[in-house]
Amino acid sequence: TGVATALEMWKVFSKERLKHTRIKVVSFGSEEPALRGSEAYVKMHKEELIQENAVLINIDTIKDKNNLTIVDAETNTLVKYPKDLVSKMEAAFKEADVAYKKLPLPIGATDGTSFAISGLPALSIIGMDSKKYDPSYHTRLDNLEHLNPDGLEALKAALIVFIKNWDKNQ
Repeated sequence: TGVATALEMWKVFSKERLKHTRIKVVSFGSEEPALRGSEAYVKMHKEELIQENAVLINIDTIKDKNNLTIVDAETNTLVKYPKDLVSKMEAAFKEADVAYKKLPLPIGATDGTSFAISGLPALSIIGMDSKKYDPSYHTRLDNLEHLNPDGLEALKAALIVFIKNWDKNQ
């Protein structure tokens, strides 16, 4: 769902050009074995990311719109995401009239961690219940049958607002 959402943003903004913002669509491999993919990406591109004033908006497991959550911290990795970035994302969700939660990730980790640990601005958005275990999380049930596309559409609306506002304020 993260890759699908990122590709959708690329499609939208390849037609509706931004003036001050460039979108990179990046998919990190090896998340489960200690975030190796995102860690390697940051290590390889850190100076370039700093020069570009890059910001990572990491999308992870969007199952439905009732559980769209802006992750403001990650408990396992002790990461806290920048308050101003989280606030801007909250404002975008509100402007797009998309319901959301704002919570720390209670278990596991997202690829946003690798950026935050390296001092690069990032945040993660998830779309599954973080209060109880979801039986489709990383199991054979993690498939389209257990995905409600309304979450992807709602997130798309919020991200479009976020990106347009970001571009306008650069």
